[in-house]
Amino acid sequence: MNIQVLKIVVQKYLDINFIDEKSNGCKNNRYILDKIISRKNDYDEDKDIAFCQSEVILEPDLLNCMEDTFSKTLFKLIKRKGILETDCYKNSNLDRRLFSKIRSNDDYQPRKNTVFALIIGLKLNMYEAKMLLESAGYSISHSIKTDVIMECLIKHKVYDIITVNEILYSFNCPLLGQTC
Repeated sequence: MNIQVLKIVVQKYLDINFIDEKSNGCKNNRYILDKIISRKNDYDEDKDIAFCQSEVILEPDLLNCMEDTFSKTLFKLIKRKGILETDCYKNSNLDRRLFSKIRSNDDYQPRKNTVFALIIGLKLNMYEAKMLLESAGYSISHSIKTDVIMECLIKHKVYDIITVNEILYSFNCPLLGQTC
């Protein structure tokens, strides 16, 4: 797909999925209102109070239920994809030192754009991308233009970091990789 066609595809995707300030945060006000009303009708204050007073989850159990860290999740994905670590950080346009920091620090907390760069470098599908984002404490938000563009590019399997950055630049969004 050439870059001009891709820009048109991304613009149409943004028109459908991006919730900007002009729309007051709502694409479909009636749908959201119905959801709020149905949740209010389902609310049972007695159950809420009983849950808060019970000792359903003890703190030590919370620690045992923790998911893998970002670093562990990333390296599991690299292994599953069968690519070399050097190819991963080069395809992601990341510095070797940053990648080494991620490898050596299990508790490393990346920026969201770094995670997006790694998603592109690893050629992750949407499910894998969301999994990696969640492991870093992020999610895709339809109120953030970069997120909506990245969702579109991942769904269309655009995995060339230069093309991705060109698209992001054309929509005045921060670039991925060493440029961020």
